[in-house]
Amino acid sequence: MSPRLLEVISNADYGYDADKHLKELTKICKTLAIPEPLLWEPKEVLQLIRWSRPDVEGWKPGLTGTDGHLIRAFSCAALVVACASELNRDVIDDENSTLAPLVESLLVLGRQYQRAGLSELAWRIQNPPEEWEDEPFFWLGLLVLAVEVFGRQNPDLVDELVDRLLESEDRVRSAPWCVSRDDSGLWLFGLTFFDLNEHVWVSFAGTLRAVSKQLRRRTCANLERIAELLEGGRNVPRAT
Repeated sequence: MSPRLLEVISNADYGYDADKHLKELTKICKTLAIPEPLLWEPKEVLQLIRWSRPDVEGWKPGLTGTDGHLIRAFSCAALVVACASELNRDVIDDENSTLAPLVESLLVLGRQYQRAGLSELAWRIQNPPEEWEDEPFFWLGLLVLAVEVFGRQNPDLVDELVDRLLESEDRVRSAPWCVSRDDSGLWLFGLTFFDLNEHVWVSFAGTLRAVSKQLRRRTCANLERIAELLEGGRNVPRAT
């Protein structure tokens, strides 16, 4: 991250305490480590940039275009890493709302960033906390990125990630600590009350379909199933 882009992030809270935020953001970039615990500086500006819309001209705080996606991906990635620590577990309650814009920006930024995102999500999911309602969203994020990066070369991996996603969603839904917000049993989105970025997750149905047309029949059918579930489908037959 360039100093210029870090300065944009540091000013996200109307410029309030920008110098303090910039100091902590610069430290993160130099050390490649997230503080434990993550304090207000720079947590507040990272969270604000998380909600930015790089594709909307004039959106503030943040930037448009590639730079906008860079600072949003950086901010979201930092928050996702932060939540791996028990000392930061309460930094954000809605991990799925942070993960969605991260994946969306990585899709725009290209393969180098997508591969880095795959590594981060794989690392994060290997050490899940107890009672983690957002786990299935991480599997979905992995699936979306893996389809883009490896789908054509490794359909077996795609099929395995589909299995992991479906198993994770079912396991979390049936857990005694899971409180669904939807009595009808809405797939995935019924697992959480944090739905501000639900539309972003739904948009990934198009990403899956775009690549699925180039894959073998079984893998194509599995991706179609996930796409239909994201769009509100229920009891969609699984490919065999």
